[in-house]
Amino acid sequence: MSIREEFRHEQVVHGKRLGRHVRHDPRSLRYPFKASNVTLVSKRWSRDTDTILDQGDLGSCTGNATVGSLLCSNNNPLHTALSAIQTGTLNEMLAIKIYSRATETDPWAGTYKPDDTGSDGLDAAKAATEFGYISGYTHALSLQDALAALTISPIIIGINWYSGMDNPLVSGEVSPTGTVRGGHEICLDEINVEKQIVWIRNSWSSGWGIKGRAYLTFDGLGKLLSEDGDATVFTPLSAPAPTPIPTPTPVADDSTLAALAKPWVGHKKTYPPNEKLRQVLIPWLKAKGY
Repeated sequence: MSIREEFRHEQVVHGKRLGRHVRHDPRSLRYPFKASNVTLVSKRWSRDTDTILDQGDLGSCTGNATVGSLLCSNNNPLHTALSAIQTGTLNEMLAIKIYSRATETDPWAGTYKPDDTGSDGLDAAKAATEFGYISGYTHALSLQDALAALTISPIIIGINWYSGMDNPLVSGEVSPTGTVRGGHEICLDEINVEKQIVWIRNSWSSGWGIKGRAYLTFDGLGKLLSEDGDATVFTPLSAPAPTPIPTPTPVADDSTLAALAKPWVGHKKTYPPNEKLRQVLIPWLKAKGY
């Protein structure tokens, strides 16, 4: 099973840069976000006084989303696990440092500086781990997993960014309308179960949306995640690094596995729909050379 990599060309809008590309490594399937029997509850991990970053005209959204998730200070476990020295570094300089390192490890040609190539959430997570701000990371492999993860801490998501999302409504709502302008990495810092919405913490300054934030409906988030989106869940320094799930020996016969795998081979969908099926198919797909 090969790594899925796709460079997302960006239609640049001044002051509203993007910079996220698709990189889905099948090894990530062995690190699923797991929260047994999580009940969805409303949570906000940020305060209005928390800094909203501004990537300006640099395609550093992956680094900015990463630092944005660490900046949230409303009982956010990612934030409380940091030292005072570390919290003092949660700024645009660190976002650029993480972005720069991500461009060194990602598959896209060029590195920052001097090349503003954009990057992906996976390599930004690797950089944050390397620099000692998190102990590791897991992946929310469905909408429900992403919502459950958001009840535990802020998360970052890599999604298509639509032109209709550039300017939120007065209410703060954004929705995937218009044309795809490129790929964007953003932080989600709040879930409201009653209203079925999640709040975006963007990196286009506090002048965007409502003090730098806007919201998506659950359905809107689900649509974006279904379009080669991904959701990365950071593990705080107060917790051990994630360990991979075992890869069990396939238990079904070859023809049954082939039928199960058919929708997931050579198509845009990246992940089978549940963990049990993933565990069966991962070694089989690998053995078949996919």
